[in-house]
Amino acid sequence: MQDYVIAATQAQLDDQLAVTQELVALYPTVADAEAAGWRRVGPFTPGLGTHYLNIGGLQQVTGAVDREELLTPVLIYDGHEADAPLAGFMYLAGGTRTPPEGFAGPNDHWHYHENVCLIQRADGGLDTPFGADETEVNASMCADLGGRWAPVVQNMLHVWTVPGYEHPDNVFGDLNPTITCPDGTYHRLEWKDSGSRTTLCLES
Repeated sequence: MQDYVIAATQAQLDDQLAVTQELVALYPTVADAEAAGWRRVGPFTPGLGTHYLNIGGLQQVTGAVDREELLTPVLIYDGHEADAPLAGFMYLAGGTRTPPEGFAGPNDHWHYHENVCLIQRADGGLDTPFGADETEVNASMCADLGGRWAPVVQNMLHVWTVPGYEHPDNVFGDLNPTITCPDGTYHRLEWKDSGSRTTLCLES
């Protein structure tokens, strides 16, 4: 649940979140994102969707989030097919485990991941063969696959402001229950089994 904020702070937050609606108009589907340079990072996962990153256009959050940063997030889609719809956004803040000031108010609880192996695909995207936070995974295993080892991945924050995908409890929720597998369930493989899959849904 979100904490209470005073009216002035809420107004500032509302202004920040309103900027994300420009992205809804620009990148309504995966095809629109890919045409503009975004590429898939990891597989589709229920509750998390599929993340698309534009490495050349990403502006990481360094303090209080500004307009340029608001317009260059990781895009989250409800699927990985060309017509999959936009579902949300993820903002990144690099350089430290300490989260940035970020959005107005106390509800943007940033988080980071550890032990991530990133493998570059020919299309410019990235696979995450071992998922994240698996304690038995190490740099040597990643090197064996030709990957880049990240012991710590920078702070990140999900934002659920896309119409139809609003989070029922918290606009900054880590998981979004409206994003399910095609059969309407959340049944999924473990992150460590992701490999180069495009989806972690068990039915696929």
